[in-house]
Amino acid sequence: MKRVLSILITLVLLISLSIPALSLAETPATPSIKSASTSPTSVTVSWGAVKGALWYQVAWGKKGVSDLLDKTATTTGTSLKAAGLSENTTYAFRVRACYKNGTSTKYTSWSAKKFVTTGITEPAVPSITSISYSNGKVTLGWSMDSHARGYEVSWSEKGALIPWGSPKDVGKVKSATITNRIITGTTMAFRVRAYWVEGTSLKYTSWSATKYVKTSGSASTGYWTAWSDWTTSRKTVTGSMQEKIRHHMWAAKCKNCGTHNPYWGSNIKCSKCGKKLSSSNVQHVNVYPTTKPSLKTISGRKNGGKVDGKNYWYCEPQYSYRYWKTK
Repeated sequence: MKRVLSILITLVLLISLSIPALSLAETPATPSIKSASTSPTSVTVSWGAVKGALWYQVAWGKKGVSDLLDKTATTTGTSLKAAGLSENTTYAFRVRACYKNGTSTKYTSWSAKKFVTTGITEPAVPSITSISYSNGKVTLGWSMDSHARGYEVSWSEKGALIPWGSPKDVGKVKSATITNRIITGTTMAFRVRAYWVEGTSLKYTSWSATKYVKTSGSASTGYWTAWSDWTTSRKTVTGSMQEKIRHHMWAAKCKNCGTHNPYWGSNIKCSKCGKKLSSSNVQHVNVYPTTKPSLKTISGRKNGGKVDGKNYWYCEPQYSYRYWKTK
């Protein structure tokens, strides 16, 4: 009898030694969300694997006062895709590991929250579908995308040296009638682009393909003025002056040696005498050639050229001199 009891005790000891003590299982480390990728309606979060984890639980919800994470899902992998989300919305995500301790399911602490903003469906580049001219006005229509917040229209005379004046925001519409800066007796060029809001930033599509429309009547007689200032220093122009203005160029003439420099500034030196071209040491010199000068790069500035052997460069659009018909 004693022999049988001894054998039984020995077997029990052997069996107990061969089975891991579940109560002594190590607690896995808390996982940490490493990265996130987005689409307009989904977010995929990823984290590093932790030793001892059987699976992972992910929780998420819209960012708010309490960041209520009311959605959960589990996975045995190290990434999870949350779908069915709202566009351009910030969500909070966190993850924790699940493991067994004996017969009980246990969880690690939650990871730190990771805030992720979903993307947005960008509107398509618009396409001008119609364009017409009548009585000093140009009306154009384009394809409209529901994802656009609005549209901008830009226009110019075809072939202008410095095309595309400041664009006009016409709102979320699919057509517009343009009444200002329309030049008669020529061909006008038009283009359209959509814009939308992403986060706190305004985004734009590429411009549409350019469409042209002929305007009737004789060549315009009107004013020329600094583009940014309609109320002062304006002069009446006719015929040949219009052509000169289209080719308007300017230079910064050094008051020390008289050299024409293509641009000026407090840290820019004259190309000949080396004097700084500050506002007190330059004279702005305008020139209106009747034919388009050959273009090149002067001192790092594009669209430069020589007129009568002197350096000039074309005015930037916001400062260029333009003309249009008066009302």
